[in-house]
Amino acid sequence: MAENIHVEIMRFDPKTDPEPVRRVYSVRNEKKNTVLGALLTIREHEDSTLAFRYGCRCKHCGLCAVRVDGLPKMACRTYVRNGMLIEPLGKLPVLRDLVTEREGLLTIYKKHGVFLEEGADSDVPLREDGMGTSLKRCLDCLACFSTCCNYEHGNAGFMGPYFFVKTAQLLFDPRDRQDRRAQAKAMGIEKCRTCSHNCYCINGIDIYRHAIMKLLGNDV
Repeated sequence: MAENIHVEIMRFDPKTDPEPVRRVYSVRNEKKNTVLGALLTIREHEDSTLAFRYGCRCKHCGLCAVRVDGLPKMACRTYVRNGMLIEPLGKLPVLRDLVTEREGLLTIYKKHGVFLEEGADSDVPLREDGMGTSLKRCLDCLACFSTCCNYEHGNAGFMGPYFFVKTAQLLFDPRDRQDRRAQAKAMGIEKCRTCSHNCYCINGIDIYRHAIMKLLGNDV
C-alpha cells in the first residue's frame, strides 16, 4: 500500500500576504505520480484555494512550468518525491501561489512586431533545417526568463531569451521580410554577446546557439 509523502509549496497572495510562506501538504506516494498530479490532488482534497496553471497533459503545453527544488520543471513531466519544494517561476510577478503574470507578453509582441506581418508571401515553401526545427520546440513556458542572469521583469532595455527565440523563429521563416536582427538589437540582445551563462530551456532548445548567436549575426 502506498504511503503518504510530504511536499512543500510556496504560497503567496500579493493582495493579502506580506511575504511568501511555505506550506506542507501530504500526498499519496503513488507510482509515477507527477507534480501536476499532486497539485490536482491537493486542490481537490486538501486545499481548494491552491492556485496553479495547467493546460493539458499531452506534453506540448508550457502552462504548468514551476520551480522544483530551485530548477524550472514541467509539472506534468516531473515525478513527485518526498520533501520537494514547489515554487513559481522566478523573475516573474506572482499573481497568486504558483501562477505568474503572462498578460504583458502580448504587449511586447505588439510593441516590437514579433509576429509574421499581414501580407507575407504565403506561397513561399517552408524550409526545415536543424536550427529552425529546434526553435519550434518552444513551449511558451517562460522558464528561460527565470534562469537568465540579465533578465529583469519590466526592464524595457532587455526583453530576454523568450523573445529572442520567438524572433529567431521568424528569422528562419522564408515568408518573413523584416530585419529581425535589427529588431533583436532593439530588444537588447547585445547584452547576450558577453554573457557566460548558457540559456536554460525546459524542452532542450539550445537558445544561445540556435537563436541568440544567429540574431547577433554569428554563423554556427
